[in-house]
Amino acid sequence: MVKEDLVLNAGHTSWLVAVLALYFLIGFFGNVVLVVLMAKEKSLRDVNNALITNLAVSDFMYVGLFAPILIFSEFYQYRPFGKTFCIISIMANYTSQDVSTLSLTALSHFRFCAIVTPFRSRRKKRSKLIFTFCALSWLIGAAFSIYPTLACQEHPLRECFIWSRHRVQMFEENKQFFRFFWIRFIVLYLLPLVTIVYFYGRVAYTLCVIPTSLEESVSAKSHNQTISRSRKRLKFIVLIIVVIFFVSWLPTYIFWLTGLDDTIFIHWLNMLRKVTMFIPATTNPIILIVMSSSYRKRFSALFTSKPVDKPQLTLRVPLH
Repeated sequence: MVKEDLVLNAGHTSWLVAVLALYFLIGFFGNVVLVVLMAKEKSLRDVNNALITNLAVSDFMYVGLFAPILIFSEFYQYRPFGKTFCIISIMANYTSQDVSTLSLTALSHFRFCAIVTPFRSRRKKRSKLIFTFCALSWLIGAAFSIYPTLACQEHPLRECFIWSRHRVQMFEENKQFFRFFWIRFIVLYLLPLVTIVYFYGRVAYTLCVIPTSLEESVSAKSHNQTISRSRKRLKFIVLIIVVIFFVSWLPTYIFWLTGLDDTIFIHWLNMLRKVTMFIPATTNPIILIVMSSSYRKRFSALFTSKPVDKPQLTLRVPLH
């Protein structure tokens, strides 16, 4: 196989390259700005935003490294820079993906405690627990990335081209990888999905059915309308979070668990998973910009000399 054999017909994948490039720009820039804001603004350095920062860092790593690799692979049928970079990219890919999933799951529990059981949580204990969880999430993600990195092998091609990738092209040749992805599907997709649906379902029920003491005591109609709009917005965000998590990763797991036979269905399923797999990594900054006026002020202040008001600012919406 020579170099010309490795070049794909760009006309068939130009739209996918454009989508991946857009994901890269939004995810890279948005998550970098978010991390910078968290580091720069002292008012943002609290327990409420620790998980959001953890999520932003993992999303930045995922989209910042993996999207360019996929763009490259749309033109050439091999990974760049040989086996060493292949191992590093695979480890970063799986680790950041798992950290994002675990952070999103923890955020659902955090929102549940803040809205449904606000008087049961102790701030100091919760702070230690969340920072411990952030460290453990990276260790768990790294542990789940060990097997794929060990499965990475070099396939030498003519003219010194190297195609370094997972050895997962045929499950009948590697049953262990098939079992590995079933474990990932259960532990890092089904269980988090059930957890997120449960906690956010309870949150939505609380926002819809149970009135707060504040709403009962406030007589001003405009104030009540403001509270009602805020609740509707939060309920909408909760629904979007659940749908995005379900839709974005389902095609990927179906792709790996159904085998990699060369069929039209698998081809388009592979295209679909490439389109959906970066949606979570770009949702975080988009939700912030659209839903948080306070964040927009802080965001614009990074590029202008306009001062920002100093009231307590907390990004209380679980993002992603």
